[in-house]
Amino acid sequence: MDKKAHMNTYSRFLIYIIVVVLLNIAGVTLFFRADLTANKVYSLSDASKTVVRR
Repeated sequence: MDKKAHMNTYSRFLIYIIVVVLLNIAGVTLFFRADLTANKVYSLSDASKTVVRR
């Protein structure tokens, strides 16, 4: 393996690590959940949201 190909491999690895770290940071800061069930079984009702808001 020549030096240029070796550096390319390290660069790709470093980029992958940076992307994984940034995705983890985004996942922690931009956390949300979506209820994808047909009948919205796991969603709060409007009355419950009002009680929690107060």
